[in-house]
Amino acid sequence: MKRFLYIAALLLACVLTARAEKPLLWNYDRLYTIKNDETYNKVKSGYEWNAKAFLDRENVVVNNKPAKFVSDTRHYVSMGVYWWPDPENPDGPYIRKDGLVNPETADYDAPKLSMMIRRVRDFAVAFYLTGDHTYKDAFVSQLNAWFLDPETGMLPNFQYGQIHPGSNGNIGNAAGLIEAYPFNDVLDAIRLVNGESSLDRKTMEGMKSWFEAFADWMTESSIGKAEYYASNNHGVAYDVLLANIAAFTGRKELLQRVTEDFRWMRLESQIMPDGSQPLELARTRSYHYVIYNLIHIMDFCVLQESLGNNYYEANKDLIDSAFLWLLPYMGHPEKWTWVENMSKYADEDKIIRGEIQRFRRLRPKKNKTYKFNDYGADPYENIVTLLK
Repeated sequence: MKRFLYIAALLLACVLTARAEKPLLWNYDRLYTIKNDETYNKVKSGYEWNAKAFLDRENVVVNNKPAKFVSDTRHYVSMGVYWWPDPENPDGPYIRKDGLVNPETADYDAPKLSMMIRRVRDFAVAFYLTGDHTYKDAFVSQLNAWFLDPETGMLPNFQYGQIHPGSNGNIGNAAGLIEAYPFNDVLDAIRLVNGESSLDRKTMEGMKSWFEAFADWMTESSIGKAEYYASNNHGVAYDVLLANIAAFTGRKELLQRVTEDFRWMRLESQIMPDGSQPLELARTRSYHYVIYNLIHIMDFCVLQESLGNNYYEANKDLIDSAFLWLLPYMGHPEKWTWVENMSKYADEDKIIRGEIQRFRRLRPKKNKTYKFNDYGADPYENIVTLLK
Protein backbone atom coordinates (compact mmCIF):
# COMPACT_ATOMS: atom_id res chain seq x y z
CA MET A 1 0.00 0.00 0.00
CA LYS A 2 2.86 2.43 0.80
CA ARG A 3 4.37 1.79 -2.62
CA PHE A 4 0.98 2.44 -4.24
CA LEU A 5 0.60 5.74 -2.38
CA TYR A 6 4.11 6.83 -3.36
CA ILE A 7 3.51 6.08 -7.02
CA ALA A 8 0.09 7.76 -6.84
CA ALA A 9 1.66 10.91 -5.41
CA LEU A 10 4.17 11.06 -8.26
CA LEU A 11 1.45 10.54 -10.84
CA LEU A 12 -0.78 13.23 -9.36
CA ALA A 13 2.09 15.72 -9.27
CA CYS A 14 2.91 15.07 -12.93
CA VAL A 15 -0.70 15.18 -14.06
CA LEU A 16 -1.45 18.45 -12.30
CA THR A 17 1.40 20.17 -14.10
CA ALA A 18 1.16 18.62 -17.56
CA ARG A 19 -2.27 17.19 -18.34
CA ALA A 20 -4.47 18.50 -21.11
CA GLU A 21 -7.74 20.21 -20.23
CA LYS A 22 -10.29 17.42 -20.08
CA PRO A 23 -13.10 16.72 -17.63
CA LEU A 24 -12.19 14.47 -14.71
CA LEU A 25 -15.61 13.04 -13.88
CA TRP A 26 -17.52 13.49 -17.13
CA ASN A 27 -16.92 10.85 -19.78
CA TYR A 28 -14.84 12.81 -22.27
CA ASP A 29 -14.27 9.83 -24.57
CA ARG A 30 -18.01 9.38 -24.99
CA LEU A 31 -18.52 13.08 -25.69
CA TYR A 32 -15.73 12.93 -28.26
CA THR A 33 -17.46 9.99 -29.97
CA ILE A 34 -20.80 11.82 -30.05
CA LYS A 35 -19.14 14.88 -31.52
CA ASN A 36 -17.32 13.04 -34.30
CA ASP A 37 -19.54 10.05 -35.14
CA GLU A 38 -22.61 10.81 -37.28
CA THR A 39 -24.33 7.81 -35.72
CA TYR A 40 -24.95 9.99 -32.68
CA ASN A 41 -26.30 13.07 -34.45
CA LYS A 42 -29.65 12.59 -32.72
CA VAL A 43 -27.97 12.60 -29.32
CA LYS A 44 -26.00 15.70 -30.29
CA SER A 45 -29.19 17.46 -31.37
CA GLY A 46 -30.81 16.60 -28.06
CA TYR A 47 -28.01 18.25 -26.16
CA GLU A 48 -28.20 21.36 -28.30
CA TRP A 49 -31.96 21.53 -27.85
CA ASN A 50 -31.51 21.51 -24.07
CA ALA A 51 -29.01 24.35 -24.22
CA LYS A 52 -30.95 26.39 -26.74
CA ALA A 53 -33.97 26.36 -24.45
CA PHE A 54 -31.91 28.25 -21.84
CA LEU A 55 -30.53 30.95 -24.13
CA ASP A 56 -33.50 33.30 -23.81
CA ARG A 57 -33.70 32.98 -20.02
CA GLU A 58 -31.94 35.25 -17.57
CA ASN A 59 -28.87 34.08 -15.71
CA VAL A 60 -29.52 32.46 -12.36
CA VAL A 61 -28.08 34.38 -9.41
CA VAL A 62 -27.86 33.69 -5.71
CA ASN A 63 -28.67 37.13 -4.31
CA ASN A 64 -32.29 37.66 -5.44
CA LYS A 65 -33.90 36.63 -2.17
CA PRO A 66 -35.19 38.34 0.97
CA ALA A 67 -32.56 39.00 3.63
CA LYS A 68 -34.33 36.71 6.10
CA PHE A 69 -31.35 34.94 7.63
CA VAL A 70 -28.45 36.99 6.22
CA SER A 71 -27.71 40.69 5.77
CA ASP A 72 -25.63 40.02 2.65
CA THR A 73 -27.77 38.09 0.19
CA ARG A 74 -24.71 36.93 -1.73
CA HIS A 75 -24.45 34.21 0.90
CA TYR A 76 -25.86 30.89 -0.23
CA VAL A 77 -28.81 30.06 2.04
CA SER A 78 -30.72 26.79 2.26
CA MET A 79 -32.87 25.03 4.83
CA GLY A 80 -32.37 21.50 6.15
CA VAL A 81 -34.57 19.37 3.93
CA TYR A 82 -35.78 17.12 6.73
CA TRP A 83 -36.56 19.88 9.24
CA TRP A 84 -40.14 20.90 10.05
CA PRO A 85 -42.05 23.20 12.41
CA ASP A 86 -42.68 21.56 15.76
CA PRO A 87 -46.48 21.04 16.03
CA GLU A 88 -46.17 21.21 19.82
CA ASN A 89 -44.15 24.43 19.70
CA PRO A 90 -45.01 26.26 16.44
CA ASP A 91 -42.93 29.32 17.30
CA GLY A 92 -39.91 27.30 18.46
CA PRO A 93 -37.00 25.61 16.70
CA TYR A 94 -37.74 23.23 13.83
CA ILE A 95 -37.48 19.49 14.48
CA ARG A 96 -36.02 16.69 12.36
CA LYS A 97 -38.16 14.18 10.45
CA ASP A 98 -35.61 12.03 8.66
CA GLY A 99 -36.55 11.24 5.08
CA LEU A 100 -39.49 13.66 4.90
CA VAL A 101 -38.71 16.70 2.74
CA ASN A 102 -40.16 20.03 3.89
CA PRO A 103 -41.50 21.94 0.84
CA GLU A 104 -40.32 25.19 2.45
CA THR A 105 -36.84 24.31 1.20
CA ALA A 106 -37.90 25.40 -2.30
CA ASP A 107 -38.04 29.01 -1.07
CA TYR A 108 -34.27 29.21 -0.64
CA ASP A 109 -31.20 28.87 -2.86
CA ALA A 110 -30.96 25.10 -3.43
CA PRO A 111 -33.34 25.11 -6.44
CA LYS A 112 -31.46 28.05 -7.95
CA LEU A 113 -28.18 26.21 -7.52
CA SER A 114 -29.62 23.21 -9.35
CA MET A 115 -30.79 25.41 -12.22
CA MET A 116 -27.43 27.15 -12.45
CA ILE A 117 -25.71 23.76 -12.69
CA ARG A 118 -28.05 22.66 -15.48
CA ARG A 119 -27.36 25.81 -17.45
CA VAL A 120 -23.59 25.59 -17.04
CA ARG A 121 -23.56 21.89 -17.93
CA ASP A 122 -25.81 22.22 -20.98
CA PHE A 123 -24.07 25.30 -22.37
CA ALA A 124 -20.66 23.67 -21.97
CA VAL A 125 -21.63 20.40 -23.64
CA ALA A 126 -23.54 22.13 -26.45
CA PHE A 127 -20.52 24.32 -27.19
CA TYR A 128 -18.17 21.33 -27.23
CA LEU A 129 -20.43 19.31 -29.54
CA THR A 130 -21.38 22.09 -31.97
CA GLY A 131 -18.58 24.64 -31.79
CA ASP A 132 -21.22 27.38 -31.66
CA HIS A 133 -19.72 30.22 -29.60
CA THR A 134 -23.21 31.37 -28.67
CA TYR A 135 -23.18 28.61 -26.07
CA LYS A 136 -19.69 29.48 -24.88
CA ASP A 137 -20.73 33.11 -24.40
CA ALA A 138 -23.81 32.01 -22.45
CA PHE A 139 -21.64 29.67 -20.37
CA VAL A 140 -19.21 32.44 -19.42
CA SER A 141 -22.06 34.82 -18.70
CA GLN A 142 -23.67 32.35 -16.27
CA LEU A 143 -20.36 31.66 -14.53
CA ASN A 144 -19.80 35.36 -14.00
CA ALA A 145 -23.33 35.96 -12.75
CA TRP A 146 -23.21 33.20 -10.11
CA PHE A 147 -19.56 33.34 -9.05
CA LEU A 148 -17.68 36.47 -10.08
CA ASP A 149 -19.94 39.51 -10.44
CA PRO A 150 -19.30 41.86 -7.46
CA GLU A 151 -23.02 42.46 -6.99
CA THR A 152 -24.52 39.03 -7.64
CA GLY A 153 -21.62 36.62 -7.17
CA MET A 154 -21.92 34.01 -4.44
CA LEU A 155 -19.53 34.39 -1.51
CA PRO A 156 -17.21 31.34 -1.37
CA ASN A 157 -18.71 29.56 1.63
CA PHE A 158 -21.67 27.47 2.75
CA GLN A 159 -21.97 29.17 6.12
CA TYR A 160 -25.76 29.18 5.79
CA GLY A 161 -26.28 25.81 4.16
CA GLN A 162 -29.16 23.72 5.55
CA ILE A 163 -30.20 26.08 8.32
CA HIS A 164 -32.41 24.60 11.01
CA PRO A 165 -34.71 27.59 11.68
CA GLY A 166 -34.69 28.64 15.30
CA SER A 167 -31.47 26.78 16.16
CA ASN A 168 -27.78 27.70 16.29
CA GLY A 169 -28.50 31.36 15.64
CA ASN A 170 -29.79 30.39 12.18
CA ILE A 171 -26.25 29.54 11.09
CA GLY A 172 -25.89 26.61 8.72
CA ASN A 173 -24.89 23.06 9.51
CA ALA A 174 -22.07 20.83 8.35
CA ALA A 175 -24.54 18.63 6.50
CA GLY A 176 -25.42 21.57 4.27
CA LEU A 177 -22.02 21.43 2.61
CA ILE A 178 -23.14 18.41 0.61
CA GLU A 179 -25.30 20.79 -1.43
CA ALA A 180 -22.04 22.08 -2.92
CA TYR A 181 -21.39 18.67 -4.51
CA PRO A 182 -22.73 19.81 -7.92
CA PHE A 183 -19.77 22.19 -8.11
CA ASN A 184 -18.03 19.10 -9.49
CA ASP A 185 -20.06 19.68 -12.66
CA VAL A 186 -18.96 23.31 -12.78
CA LEU A 187 -15.32 22.26 -12.65
CA ASP A 188 -15.72 19.72 -15.44
CA ALA A 189 -17.71 22.17 -17.54
CA ILE A 190 -14.86 24.67 -17.25
CA ARG A 191 -12.33 22.02 -18.25
CA LEU A 192 -14.41 20.96 -21.24
CA VAL A 193 -14.92 24.49 -22.57
CA ASN A 194 -11.39 25.67 -21.82
CA GLY A 195 -9.91 22.62 -23.49
CA GLU A 196 -11.88 23.31 -26.67
CA SER A 197 -11.44 27.09 -26.78
CA SER A 198 -9.54 28.89 -24.05
CA LEU A 199 -11.58 30.94 -21.64
CA ASP A 200 -10.56 34.55 -21.22
CA ARG A 201 -7.91 35.10 -18.57
CA LYS A 202 -10.15 37.14 -16.26
CA THR A 203 -12.80 34.40 -16.08
CA MET A 204 -10.30 31.56 -15.64
CA GLU A 205 -8.28 33.30 -12.98
CA GLY A 206 -11.46 34.44 -11.26
CA MET A 207 -12.86 30.91 -11.09
CA LYS A 208 -9.60 29.50 -9.78
CA SER A 209 -9.44 32.22 -7.12
CA TRP A 210 -13.05 31.56 -6.13
CA PHE A 211 -12.46 27.85 -5.71
CA GLU A 212 -9.18 28.49 -3.88
CA ALA A 213 -11.13 30.53 -1.35
CA PHE A 214 -13.85 27.88 -1.17
CA ALA A 215 -11.27 25.14 -0.50
CA ASP A 216 -9.81 27.30 2.29
CA TRP A 217 -13.27 27.65 3.79
CA MET A 218 -13.87 23.88 3.51
CA THR A 219 -10.64 23.07 5.35
CA GLU A 220 -10.50 25.92 7.88
CA SER A 221 -14.07 26.77 8.95
CA SER A 222 -15.81 24.98 11.79
CA ILE A 223 -18.57 23.82 9.44
CA GLY A 224 -16.07 22.54 6.88
CA LYS A 225 -14.05 20.68 9.52
CA ALA A 226 -17.19 19.09 10.94
CA GLU A 227 -18.18 17.81 7.49
CA TYR A 228 -14.68 16.45 6.98
CA TYR A 229 -15.21 14.24 10.02
CA ALA A 230 -18.67 13.09 8.88
CA SER A 231 -18.66 9.31 9.02
CA ASN A 232 -21.22 8.55 6.29
CA ASN A 233 -21.85 9.59 2.67
CA HIS A 234 -21.24 13.22 3.63
CA GLY A 235 -17.58 12.54 4.36
CA VAL A 236 -17.13 10.74 1.04
CA ALA A 237 -18.78 13.59 -0.86
CA TYR A 238 -16.57 16.09 0.97
CA ASP A 239 -13.43 14.28 -0.19
CA VAL A 240 -14.55 14.05 -3.81
CA LEU A 241 -15.27 17.76 -4.04
CA LEU A 242 -12.15 18.82 -2.17
CA ALA A 243 -9.94 16.55 -4.30
CA ASN A 244 -11.53 17.91 -7.47
CA ILE A 245 -11.00 21.50 -6.37
CA ALA A 246 -7.40 20.68 -5.42
CA ALA A 247 -6.81 19.29 -8.91
CA PHE A 248 -8.43 22.34 -10.51
CA THR A 249 -6.40 24.84 -8.49
CA GLY A 250 -3.13 22.90 -8.52
CA ARG A 251 -2.94 22.20 -4.78
CA LYS A 252 -0.87 19.03 -4.99
CA GLU A 253 -0.32 18.46 -1.27
CA LEU A 254 -4.03 18.77 -0.51
CA LEU A 255 -4.92 16.32 -3.28
CA GLN A 256 -2.29 13.89 -2.07
CA ARG A 257 -3.57 14.03 1.51
CA VAL A 258 -7.17 13.37 0.51
CA THR A 259 -6.05 10.47 -1.70
CA GLU A 260 -3.91 8.86 0.98
CA ASP A 261 -6.58 9.12 3.68
CA PHE A 262 -9.59 7.99 1.65
CA ARG A 263 -9.28 4.25 2.18
CA TRP A 264 -8.92 4.20 5.96
CA MET A 265 -11.09 7.23 6.64
CA ARG A 266 -13.96 6.46 4.23
CA LEU A 267 -13.90 2.95 2.75
CA GLU A 268 -12.73 0.91 5.73
CA SER A 269 -14.89 2.82 8.18
CA GLN A 270 -18.10 2.63 6.12
CA ILE A 271 -18.04 -0.67 4.21
CA MET A 272 -18.24 -3.82 6.31
CA PRO A 273 -16.49 -7.09 5.35
CA ASP A 274 -19.75 -8.36 3.82
CA GLY A 275 -20.11 -5.20 1.73
CA SER A 276 -22.96 -3.64 3.72
CA GLN A 277 -23.02 0.03 4.73
CA PRO A 278 -24.58 0.17 8.21
CA LEU A 279 -24.50 3.96 8.49
CA GLU A 280 -26.64 4.27 5.37
CA LEU A 281 -28.85 1.30 6.27
CA ALA A 282 -29.76 3.11 9.49
CA ARG A 283 -31.44 5.91 7.54
CA THR A 284 -35.17 6.03 6.85
CA ARG A 285 -34.35 6.14 3.12
CA SER A 286 -31.85 3.32 3.37
CA TYR A 287 -31.96 2.05 -0.22
CA HIS A 288 -31.47 5.56 -1.54
CA TYR A 289 -28.55 6.36 0.74
CA VAL A 290 -26.71 3.09 0.13
CA ILE A 291 -26.78 3.95 -3.57
CA TYR A 292 -26.03 7.62 -2.94
CA ASN A 293 -22.82 6.73 -1.14
CA LEU A 294 -21.75 4.36 -3.91
CA ILE A 295 -22.16 7.21 -6.41
CA HIS A 296 -19.69 9.29 -4.42
CA ILE A 297 -17.26 6.37 -4.09
CA MET A 298 -17.36 5.81 -7.85
CA ASP A 299 -16.84 9.52 -8.42
CA PHE A 300 -13.68 9.36 -6.32
CA CYS A 301 -12.39 6.38 -8.30
CA VAL A 302 -13.15 7.99 -11.67
CA LEU A 303 -11.56 11.27 -10.55
CA GLN A 304 -8.40 9.43 -9.56
CA GLU A 305 -8.41 7.37 -12.77
CA SER A 306 -8.61 10.57 -14.83
CA LEU A 307 -5.57 11.86 -12.94
CA GLY A 308 -3.62 8.75 -13.91
CA ASN A 309 -4.03 6.97 -10.58
CA ASN A 310 -5.78 3.58 -10.77
CA TYR A 311 -7.24 3.94 -7.31
CA TYR A 312 -10.02 1.44 -7.93
CA GLU A 313 -7.65 -1.40 -8.81
CA ALA A 314 -5.78 -0.91 -5.54
CA ASN A 315 -8.99 -0.79 -3.47
CA LYS A 316 -11.40 -3.00 -5.39
CA ASP A 317 -11.73 -5.45 -2.52
CA LEU A 318 -13.93 -3.06 -0.54
CA ILE A 319 -15.53 -1.29 -3.49
CA ASP A 320 -16.55 -4.48 -5.27
CA SER A 321 -17.92 -5.93 -2.06
CA ALA A 322 -20.26 -2.95 -1.61
CA PHE A 323 -21.68 -3.34 -5.11
CA LEU A 324 -21.92 -7.13 -4.88
CA TRP A 325 -23.80 -6.80 -1.60
CA LEU A 326 -26.40 -4.60 -3.30
CA LEU A 327 -26.89 -6.58 -6.55
CA PRO A 328 -29.34 -9.20 -5.19
CA TYR A 329 -31.74 -6.41 -4.17
CA MET A 330 -31.81 -4.67 -7.53
CA GLY A 331 -35.22 -5.27 -9.07
CA HIS A 332 -36.38 -7.07 -5.92
CA PRO A 333 -37.70 -4.47 -3.46
CA GLU A 334 -39.55 -7.21 -1.59
CA LYS A 335 -36.17 -8.47 -0.35
CA TRP A 336 -35.24 -5.11 1.19
CA THR A 337 -35.88 -5.37 4.93
CA TRP A 338 -34.55 -1.99 6.05
CA VAL A 339 -36.63 1.17 6.39
CA GLU A 340 -37.28 2.95 3.08
CA ASN A 341 -39.84 5.73 3.32
CA MET A 342 -39.80 7.51 0.00
CA SER A 343 -37.66 6.04 -2.73
CA LYS A 344 -39.09 4.59 -5.90
CA TYR A 345 -37.09 1.42 -6.26
CA ALA A 346 -37.22 1.36 -10.06
CA ASP A 347 -35.80 4.89 -10.25
CA GLU A 348 -33.06 4.06 -7.76
CA ASP A 349 -32.20 0.94 -9.76
CA LYS A 350 -31.71 3.09 -12.87
CA ILE A 351 -29.33 5.28 -10.92
CA ILE A 352 -27.20 2.40 -9.66
CA ARG A 353 -27.11 0.83 -13.12
CA GLY A 354 -25.71 4.11 -14.38
CA GLU A 355 -22.97 3.82 -11.78
CA ILE A 356 -22.22 0.20 -12.60
CA GLN A 357 -21.59 1.01 -16.24
CA ARG A 358 -18.78 3.29 -15.06
CA PHE A 359 -16.76 0.21 -14.12
CA ARG A 360 -15.93 0.09 -17.82
CA ARG A 361 -13.95 3.29 -17.36
CA LEU A 362 -12.04 1.80 -14.45
CA ARG A 363 -11.40 -1.60 -16.05
CA PRO A 364 -11.24 -0.86 -19.79
CA LYS A 365 -9.09 -3.88 -20.63
CA LYS A 366 -11.24 -6.48 -18.88
CA ASN A 367 -13.25 -8.89 -20.97
CA LYS A 368 -17.02 -9.08 -21.30
CA THR A 369 -17.38 -11.66 -18.56
CA TYR A 370 -16.59 -9.14 -15.82
CA LYS A 371 -19.07 -9.64 -13.00
CA PHE A 372 -20.78 -6.24 -13.24
CA ASN A 373 -21.19 -6.02 -17.02
CA ASP A 374 -24.71 -7.41 -17.15
CA TYR A 375 -26.02 -4.79 -14.73
CA GLY A 376 -24.97 -1.57 -16.44
CA ALA A 377 -27.41 0.97 -17.84
CA ASP A 378 -27.64 2.22 -21.40
CA PRO A 379 -25.21 5.17 -21.23
CA TYR A 380 -27.25 7.08 -23.83
CA GLU A 381 -30.48 6.83 -21.87
CA ASN A 382 -30.39 10.44 -20.66
CA ILE A 383 -28.13 13.43 -20.28
CA VAL A 384 -26.89 12.38 -16.83
CA THR A 385 -25.93 8.78 -17.62
CA LEU A 386 -24.35 9.94 -20.86
CA LEU A 387 -21.79 11.95 -18.92
CA LYS A 388 -20.95 9.04 -16.63
